[in-house]
Amino acid sequence: MNGLDYVMNYKIEMGWLGYGQSHRELKHIKDEMVVCDNVSKGLIRSFEQAEPYTHPWIETIKEQIVFHIKRRGNYRRHDMPSIVHKYFDDMYRVMRNVAQILRPGGRFILVVGDSLIADVYVPTDLILARIGQDLGLRIERLEKARERRSGQVRSYRLRETIVTLKKD
Repeated sequence: MNGLDYVMNYKIEMGWLGYGQSHRELKHIKDEMVVCDNVSKGLIRSFEQAEPYTHPWIETIKEQIVFHIKRRGNYRRHDMPSIVHKYFDDMYRVMRNVAQILRPGGRFILVVGDSLIADVYVPTDLILARIGQDLGLRIERLEKARERRSGQVRSYRLRETIVTLKKD
């Protein structure tokens, strides 16, 4: 899951390059990117009215996140299930475009980290690899790049994975 708000993190650089000269322009740029967890609630409400890409894994994860948010009683964003869904919908669209233009024998390589959201494990790498398969790409390799820690006490082990998909 995209936990980085690239627009906010790089707004000075973007302004220097001539992008995002106002907060309105920056919001528009952010709304056009693969979603992060610092996205506007209006964008998520609009997404919930759309007919997005979905997969049984995504629906199961969303249900688990809803359950855990209710169990906790308080979470920073109650629309996290929809943000997670939008992330995979956005990535499906990116991957569909790449799969269409990729030449036979070409590779699409992603470096992604898995996530822990509201105590729910999200195997981002495996879901994206599966989406690649659904789009006609072959999983050539899944390679653990590094181990990371999640949570306030950094007790949960996560991984960053290099996903290599190939068009045969």
